[in-house]
Amino acid sequence: MIDLLLKNAKIFNSDNHFFGDIAISNGKIKTIGKALNIKAKRVIDAAGKIVIPGGVDIHTHLDMPFMGMVSADDFESGTLASAFGGTTTIVDFAIQQQDKSLIDALKIWQKKALSKAFIDYSFHLGITNASRHNLDQIGLLKRNGVTSVKIFLAYKNAMMLEDDEIYKVLLECKRSKILPMFHAENGHIIEERTEELLRQGKGFPKYHALSRPATVELEAIDRVISIAQLVDIPIYIVHVSTLNGAAKILDARVKGRTVLFETCPHYLLFTEKKYLDPDEGIKYVMSPPLRKEEDRRGLRNLLKQELIDVISTDHCPFYLRTQKKLGLSDFTKVPNGVGGIENRMIIMFNEIVNKLGGSIEYFVSCTATKPAKIFGLYPRKGTIQVGSDADIVVLDPGKSFTISCKRNHEKTDYTIYENYQSKISVAMVIIRGKVKIEDNCLMLAEKEGDFIKRKSSMVY
Repeated sequence: MIDLLLKNAKIFNSDNHFFGDIAISNGKIKTIGKALNIKAKRVIDAAGKIVIPGGVDIHTHLDMPFMGMVSADDFESGTLASAFGGTTTIVDFAIQQQDKSLIDALKIWQKKALSKAFIDYSFHLGITNASRHNLDQIGLLKRNGVTSVKIFLAYKNAMMLEDDEIYKVLLECKRSKILPMFHAENGHIIEERTEELLRQGKGFPKYHALSRPATVELEAIDRVISIAQLVDIPIYIVHVSTLNGAAKILDARVKGRTVLFETCPHYLLFTEKKYLDPDEGIKYVMSPPLRKEEDRRGLRNLLKQELIDVISTDHCPFYLRTQKKLGLSDFTKVPNGVGGIENRMIIMFNEIVNKLGGSIEYFVSCTATKPAKIFGLYPRKGTIQVGSDADIVVLDPGKSFTISCKRNHEKTDYTIYENYQSKISVAMVIIRGKVKIEDNCLMLAEKEGDFIKRKSSMVY
């Protein structure tokens, strides 16, 4: 007898869809077929529903120290919110303290997550100190199941690496088949522009976007593509916010470079006009900032053309009243970041399928399958196939859903997606074969999420 049988399911993967039944046992998908005659401890009739692989969010910041504060969600609340929203695996960022080694940083983040996570998780390693000792540890990361690193071109005197350091990191990444990720903004220019604005008395949150204009992203993207070309290594660029930046990446692909990129829901929904509201603008302070309407519209057009690889959240929320509002008159004191870990899946289904007329297959690709492939989780995650983990989300296209902070399980006291209306809702979330969420209720309170040791990216 198997553990669970999902019947009459309309199943969507990234490359196909079909009607069938899914037999699950011991946390794995055992059989997929039509009209399966198998005894099960529980049978679920999925008729009329849409069945997809659990979401994979490869850009989160849980329990993240930043700007003298710590992000609101830890691994307990963040992964619980993920589960409610249909994301069943995350890859968080272990950020190196400059006086610690890379392996030290990994151990610190593993301790943060241990016994707290409701879903499976892994880590990227954020390199902030490219000393010879740390460069030598890049190869050790792979033995510990970490196959990607993040390099910051922003946050001068805190996390930013210089070009020669980036070059050295990429050489080590190539040797170990580690995928480099980039936060692409020119930190030197941002620092100078910020000082200029503050000298002019322009410290209100609306000036945040002016301190780091679109040009600093475009320049940084161009620079990292050039450095990566010297090393001949694939790269991944996080949270691309501008149309020109995305176009630069797509042009590099035409020229034969392997450059992958993500954007986030907030860049697809909002523009820099949000900063003009003196009361509400501070909610939207993140880096990169929101951009112009032509950027938002351009990114949505690329989404419609299925040219964006991944949609992730960059989930790094802070409390409005006790953290963000400390910077009401000085944007440099506003902790950068917003939430979204719980709402990504229904927002992007609604935007891609219902509003842009895109395919459910592409929605699955950019929210689950392709992130799993790029970051060494596939085929264990990101797909519904025999042998994969039974991480499955059942969506109800007949039931709408309105996002609200009060309804969310994220810890923050606001959400930038307040009152967003989706024509689809999450009916059920199955995590490694167990029904975790049903009808918006937590069915199993056990924190059984495991650290996943990842393989090298499929782009190598």
